[in-house]
Amino acid sequence: MARGQRRTATRPQPVRPGLRDLLRILDHTPALVLGRRLDVLASNQMARALLTDFDALPHRERNLVRFMFCDENARSLFTHWDTHAQDIASS
Repeated sequence: MARGQRRTATRPQPVRPGLRDLLRILDHTPALVLGRRLDVLASNQMARALLTDFDALPHRERNLVRFMFCDENARSLFTHWDTHAQDIASS
């Protein structure tokens, strides 16, 4: 990006209604719909309870990489955090 240029905000990718329906059906399995750059586009109730309520975050903060490295609770959620963090960073 050239000096003095501003980054334009990108709109969140749309999630098809069928995928949203599938998230609701998978009520006993944590599930996320990921977009470009591992943005969390949608999640079901189990994923929100297990990881974090991505829906409650501002759109620009709904990102799996950001969650893994910036949310202080992420380290306590994963037994082998360093391995998971390395996997996510290399995605």
